[in-house]
Amino acid sequence: MNACLPSEYQVDVSTKRYEAKTQTNIIVECKHCHKEFKRKDLRVLNITANFLESIFTGSSKIKRWMCLDCHKENRLSKTKMIQERGKNPQYYQVVPNPPQRQNGLADRNKYHGETENWIWKCLAELDCQAARYRTDNWNKEEADHDEDDVQSTEDLDT
Repeated sequence: MNACLPSEYQVDVSTKRYEAKTQTNIIVECKHCHKEFKRKDLRVLNITANFLESIFTGSSKIKRWMCLDCHKENRLSKTKMIQERGKNPQYYQVVPNPPQRQNGLADRNKYHGETENWIWKCLAELDCQAARYRTDNWNKEEADHDEDDVQSTEDLDT
């Protein structure tokens, strides 16, 4: 089906392009100046917790980050985070590479499920691109004209 579509409607198979299009951004907000930053732009530090903090958190390390604007310290666990992603359903005109079968017992059930999910993802993308092609190339005037040319069965009997 993909080969039947013109090149501008074809679905590409590329894990690298698929991951680039589907990645989600995490935005963090500084508690002090209320500026927003991308999580990947921040440098998170693992700082040793003092005795009381380690008792309350149950961990000897606390993750903190420094605001890029006001340079104040923020605890990562207390930071407001927003995950940016588009509304579903989303069609990207690209799907990841098909899953590869591995040798061994552990892969037998996993491979079947991964392949099934990949096929459904491909079908959804192909269906979307075929619908786009039909919509973009449909001419209403020709469709109305074709309906006038259809004869009813009553006309054929006479």
